[in-house]
Amino acid sequence: MPVSASLCWLSDTPPELIAQMFQWLSPKEAIALRRLSRGINACISTKFFARMSLYAATTSEGTSSTMSRAHCELFLRAPASFKAVLVQINSTITEFCYNGNRNDGEKSPDTIPADLSRLSHLEHVAIESSCLIGPIVHVSDLSSLKTLNLFGNALTGAIPTTLSRQLTSLSLDLNTISSPIPASLGSLRSFIISSV
Repeated sequence: MPVSASLCWLSDTPPELIAQMFQWLSPKEAIALRRLSRGINACISTKFFARMSLYAATTSEGTSSTMSRAHCELFLRAPASFKAVLVQINSTITEFCYNGNRNDGEKSPDTIPADLSRLSHLEHVAIESSCLIGPIVHVSDLSSLKTLNLFGNALTGAIPTTLSRQLTSLSLDLNTISSPIPASLGSLRSFIISSV
């Protein structure tokens, strides 16, 4: 069957059947298929599919306190439905660590995900070299945050004055930060801030 005929058949397939066919793929592979058609995108972008895919793919890759590298990458790049399920699966984690340098695929610029603030137990956040752009947002609500490492992104603007008072280490090296360290962060024991 020619490729165009295969895609036409797949586009006409009921969403429930698409979900069953794609459940055997890793979440990352399934998300990549969203570009095939609107119907596939609609199916793969549902919370139902995200939950089915993520629970099927959950392994012992991460510990109870650390989100797995695969889940961190999905959290940064996946549709909102996947982020919502990842928050449910990882609601008690204390560490979120991701280094985009180890990513083999092409990275597209994105902002710090708003859903990060829903991981309320986070104490350590490190999102390095991950093509993050825009202001430093969505980390101010993390009241338990002790270390924040956003090294090597393209973040801009001011350092939020509302960062956790428990913060002891801040690394914003290789970003374009336009403000000094706020006085409210006087308890920092370690900080690295420089521009590109």
